[in-house]
Amino acid sequence: QMTKVKKDVLKMAEEINALSCTLSRAVGESGKLFGSVTSMDLEAYLKNNGLEIDRKKILLDEPIKSVGMFTVPIKLHPEVIAQLKVWVVQE
Repeated sequence: QMTKVKKDVLKMAEEINALSCTLSRAVGESGKLFGSVTSMDLEAYLKNNGLEIDRKKILLDEPIKSVGMFTVPIKLHPEVIAQLKVWVVQE
């Protein structure tokens, strides 16, 4: 028997898994970003997409500092971890 909470969480996980977050940043010569992409940026992106998620649940070990495609786990529930696809592109 699935609880309503877990159903809601699974629905949210599906929505996150379906997203493709593209963030553009200024990039230096070596492909390193000026600045970085942080869990705060991802929290704001999710909020813009109607998903209120505390950034403590965004398991980004350290800020992203280069362009590329990253998959960031988001722990919505002890048993449910969504995967947010993040593309960091040159501005």
